[in-house]
Amino acid sequence: RDINQYEDTFTNILQLVESCCQTDTDLILLPECAYPGYFIGMSRDDTWADRLSELKQRLSLLAKSSRKYIAAGLADREGKKFYNRLLVYDRDGRRICIADKSNLWHFDSSWFEAGTEFPVFDTEFGRIGCMICADGRIPEIARCLRLQGAGLILDSANLVSAAPVKDQLTNQQYTFILRQRARENGVYIAVCNKCGIEDCSVTML
Repeated sequence: RDINQYEDTFTNILQLVESCCQTDTDLILLPECAYPGYFIGMSRDDTWADRLSELKQRLSLLAKSSRKYIAAGLADREGKKFYNRLLVYDRDGRRICIADKSNLWHFDSSWFEAGTEFPVFDTEFGRIGCMICADGRIPEIARCLRLQGAGLILDSANLVSAAPVKDQLTNQQYTFILRQRARENGVYIAVCNKCGIEDCSVTML
């Protein structure tokens, strides 16, 4: 959905997460800037940010009530600054990880502050690291996570693509870069990506 449809996006995220919570999965991963959208600079104003606190609280409650891990890609606000962020809640609804995109790609830097840390968190099935989309293009980021013991890396993404026809849509991160990051580090990488066209601007693979 486009940025100015954030109320529909808010509702849809909660519906999708609630549906996933009914399955036997342990961890639910949402794409990059699932809320309110990737192109926050195209919003009429920042009223979408007023809903962030409620969305984060609702996700926390869902994690606790369903006993799931939930990792949500959000455009988050601290004071007057915005971050392209991945938030992770544990089975008790506690926020146990905050990862901010550090490799700001193209127009990212027009809206977001760059992250400076590469966090990992512990679970009963191993240590997990977090990165966001174009962070996967930088070999050192996945390496930092692996050196901290991560056996799995969560990658919340908006993999942008372009082609003259639908069947030719491709993205080099999906095609070979992320596969190489996994091989280099002997680590699994779980990717959640958007699809469709956002704000009549770019196509997500």
